[in-house]
Amino acid sequence: MDLIFCLDNKQGMMFNHRRQSRDKDVIQDILRLTDGHKIWMQPYSAAIFPEKFPQIQIAEFPWNHAMEDEYCYIENADPNTLLDKKVKELI
Repeated sequence: MDLIFCLDNKQGMMFNHRRQSRDKDVIQDILRLTDGHKIWMQPYSAAIFPEKFPQIQIAEFPWNHAMEDEYCYIENADPNTLLDKKVKELI
């Protein structure tokens, strides 16, 4: 799987327990990048994605479900703890 996450200039993923961005352009970039492949994410993240995209898959621990040619978008999980999973690329 390819692991997608957003960082700020200090390499942080959350600011005061809130997501880095709700930017519509970031969401569109992710959808364009994944090109119709499944994007696994937690319910917390799914709230910022449009509901009309069937490739969005929701699970409490999405990294346990994403297959080799799929993506996993994380906002509130430490990517370092997931590197021993089947991570192919960090985006």
